[in-house]
Amino acid sequence: MLIVAGYADGKSACHRLIVTDGIRYGIYIRQGVEDFSLYAYMNLARLMESYPVYECEVAKDALLAMAPEWRATAP
Repeated sequence: MLIVAGYADGKSACHRLIVTDGIRYGIYIRQGVEDFSLYAYMNLARLMESYPVYECEVAKDALLAMAPEWRATAP
């Protein structure tokens, strides 16, 4: 389990976590009761078409996933 997932404990309506240091953004979505998985990643200092090591979506999807109206869809 992600350490940051502790912030979502007891908050069943929390389906997305956005983790950032101001340059790098990781968007995690809830996959189960306690599980979050990396959905999208973006590094503002090094925008790339893909980040193969993370096996997730990239900048465009990360930006969209941070919008309040965004909802995760099943793969």
